[in-house]
Amino acid sequence: MSNNFLENNLKTWITKEVIGDQRVFKIIDGETFPMDDAHVFYTGKIKDLGYTEKGIEAMAKEANKFVCEWYAKNQSVVYNFYENQ
Repeated sequence: MSNNFLENNLKTWITKEVIGDQRVFKIIDGETFPMDDAHVFYTGKIKDLGYTEKGIEAMAKEANKFVCEWYAKNQSVVYNFYENQ
């Protein structure tokens, strides 16, 4: 299983859930639809910039930076998930 396959199957889901001034995002398995049924690898929070197109784009950019860092540290978790399917 290639590293590109693993990394490309991770998706960032910016949810509608807001806690204080933080928006919840999830790193999920991108092969499962609907997203509510997808395996969640990680749940985190980022600064809420509003649920508008510009706000979502900015939050997605911020969350994607975190995903890259998370993936670098947790590559084996993702590999094991797909290996065991």
